[in-house]
Amino acid sequence: MCHTLYLLLCYSLLSLLLAQLLTSHTIYLHISVLCYSVIFQAQEPYSLLQVLRRHGERVRVVAVCRRTGRIVTGSDDETAIVWDKKPGEDEYQLLQILHGHRHLVSALAVCPKTGHIITGFGKKDIGDSACMVWKEEEGTNRYHLLQELKGHTDSVIGIAVCATTGKIVTASWDNKAMIWKQ
Repeated sequence: MCHTLYLLLCYSLLSLLLAQLLTSHTIYLHISVLCYSVIFQAQEPYSLLQVLRRHGERVRVVAVCRRTGRIVTGSDDETAIVWDKKPGEDEYQLLQILHGHRHLVSALAVCPKTGHIITGFGKKDIGDSACMVWKEEEGTNRYHLLQELKGHTDSVIGIAVCATTGKIVTASWDNKAMIWKQ
């Protein structure tokens, strides 16, 4: 109903200015932008819920855990942050900062099967690249480093995890993709 009303409003405005269209392209463009704005702003299905702020430098990567709904962000500040929902609310709060990355966090994923968080980093000029697998400690809501996956010689730029097998696939600027199994 509202969509039709907006269309009629825009049509009416454009009809009234049709005579001016021949002499003033600016008015036509202005009214067209106004109609576009009115129509499409009314149909936006998403609205901002919250801004997550805690990293000291730019946030490069983000993932969401299907099992827990937790959000994980990775940053140039060489950390990953785990965010959890506040009890009974839609907002998120900082759960834990994952330290130990020797360079910026350039990739991350969350295993849908195990809930493990996998973060990737690397730097070509010194050959220091790896992925870190973080496991949640039973009943604590805290993560600890389970294993460091070494093998890439340049920055890790992508991580994917198979939902059924839990196999981890990593991609790097070293022109390689590597598959890791538990």
